[in-house]
Amino acid sequence: MRRFELGDSHWSITVSKGVVDLVWGDPDRPEQRHHRRFGSDQLASTFFEGQIARQRALGYVEVFPDVRYADQAGDVPPEPPRARSIRFEVPAEKPSNFKRYPQPAAFREIEQQDRLLIELDGELDDHTKTKRREETFATIAAASEAYDECVESLREDGGWRQIRSSVVRGASREPLLEAECLAAGDDPAPWAVYADWLLEHGDPLGELATCLDGEANARFDSAMSELGVSEHVQIVRTHGFPRAATIKFEDVDGADPARLADAAKAVCASSEGRFIEVLRLGLGGYTDSNDWAPTLRALAETAHPERIRELYFNEYAFTDCEISWATMGDLTGLFTPFPNLEVLHLKSGAGGVLGALDLPSLRTFIRESGGLAASEITSILEAKWPHLAHLELWFGSTDYGAGSTVVSIRSILDGSLPSLRHLGIVNCEWVEDAIDALARSQVLPQLSSLDLSRGILAQRGVALLREHAAAFRHLASIDLSANLLTAGEAVQIREVLDNVILNDQRERDPYYEEDEADGEVARYVAVGE
Repeated sequence: MRRFELGDSHWSITVSKGVVDLVWGDPDRPEQRHHRRFGSDQLASTFFEGQIARQRALGYVEVFPDVRYADQAGDVPPEPPRARSIRFEVPAEKPSNFKRYPQPAAFREIEQQDRLLIELDGELDDHTKTKRREETFATIAAASEAYDECVESLREDGGWRQIRSSVVRGASREPLLEAECLAAGDDPAPWAVYADWLLEHGDPLGELATCLDGEANARFDSAMSELGVSEHVQIVRTHGFPRAATIKFEDVDGADPARLADAAKAVCASSEGRFIEVLRLGLGGYTDSNDWAPTLRALAETAHPERIRELYFNEYAFTDCEISWATMGDLTGLFTPFPNLEVLHLKSGAGGVLGALDLPSLRTFIRESGGLAASEITSILEAKWPHLAHLELWFGSTDYGAGSTVVSIRSILDGSLPSLRHLGIVNCEWVEDAIDALARSQVLPQLSSLDLSRGILAQRGVALLREHAAAFRHLASIDLSANLLTAGEAVQIREVLDNVILNDQRERDPYYEEDEADGEVARYVAVGE
C-alpha cells in the first residue's frame, strides 16, 4: 500500500492480483473507498502507477504506510445521501353511510437537500391547501436519519402508497471537464479523466464508469432500484458512462401516464443517469389513455434537458397496443426545452397534436402512423428545422384517420427543405401518385435515398417507375419493400433500376382486386390498425 497526504487530506492505493483499492478522505467528508478490478495484473499496475504520479502532481506527499489502512478489512460505510426525495399518495375515501365528508385524495413528499429536510403535504385536487415544513440539521447524516424516519413512518401506515423516489449520492460536477467530454465525440480520453475526477470526489458515477460491464450493470440496476424503476430500464454505456436508456412498462392497461414521466425524470436526474442523451420510451398508458406530454414536461424539469439529443417514443409492438389505438397527447410547445435534439421519432395513431415545431438542431424526424391526420401534416410542413436531413412520414389509411393526398406535400416536393437527403413516403395509399410527382419535383435531385415502402404500389407504379427511371437512377437506394408487387413486376423494375430494395412483398388478394359494384380496386397499406 502507498499512502499520501496533503494538509489534512489523505489518499492511499493498494494493488493486488489485478485489483486496485483506493481510499481517500478529509475532515469535511466521510472517508471514501473505490474497488476496481482489471483484466490483468499489468493493466492494474499501469493504473496504480498512473494514480501515484497524478497525486504527486497534485502536491500530495508520500508518508510511511499506516497500519490502520494497510490492515483495514471490509467496506467503508457509504456517504449518506445528499439529495433525495420521495412521494406518497393516499386515495380518496368513498362516501358511505358512516362518513358524510370522506377524506379527499392526498399526497406527501419528503425531500432532503444536504442538511435541509422539506416536507410537503396537501390534497391532490386542491394545491392551495399544500403545506410546507422545513428543518435544518447540523450534519448531512442527521438530516438523512430524519428523512429515513419520516419515510419509514409513512410506509408503516398502510394507507399511503409510494409513487416515486429519486436519490443522488454525493454528486459532483466539474463544468470544464464535462464540456470536454460532451465535445469529445468518440474519443474516450476526456471521459477517462472525468471518471478519475469523479472518483476522487466520491461521486458514484465515477465508480460506475470504471467498472467492467457486468458489475456496472449491477450497480446501475441497484441505483435504479432505489428509484423504483430498475426492472423497467435498460441502459447502453459509452466510454463507461450511461449514455442511452430504454424505459418501458409492460403493464400499461389502466396505467397513469405520470408513471412513465416520473420514471424518465428519475433516471435522467439521478447521479448515474445525468449524462444520458438518448431516450427510447414505451407507452405511458393503454389506447387513448397514452399521453407523452407529461414525460416531455418532466424531462424539461431535469437539470440538463439540453443534453438530450435523441427521443424515440416508439418502444412498443402491436402485441402491446395496436398503433391506431395509441394516442400521443397534445405536444404543442413541449420540445422547446430540448434545443440540441437531433432525432425525434413518434409512433402512434391519429390521436394527438404536434402543434408548432421549432427544432433548430433536428436532423431526423420520423412520424410513424396508421393514419396521419391533416392537422399533423400542417404542423410538419410549417415546422422550423433548417438542418433536417431525414424526413420519414407514415401516412396510413383513410379508414384510420389519414387525411392527405400527394398535393398535401407539395411544398416538400418544391424544395422547402434544402438540407433534406432522405425522404420517406411510407405506408401510403397514394404512393403511385407520388412517383409521378417526385419525378417532376425539385427535391428529388438533392435526395440520396427514397423510401416508398409499405404502400399499395402495383402495376401502375411499375409503369411510372419505368417511365421515369432516369430521374431516380442517381439515388443510392429506393426502398419498395412490403408493397404489392408480383415477382414479374419486380423483375420489370430491376430491368431499369438497379438501386431498388424489393423485400417482403405482400400478396394482392384477388377477392379485393376488383369491387363488383364500381370496378374500383381495393388495396391496403401495410399498417393501418
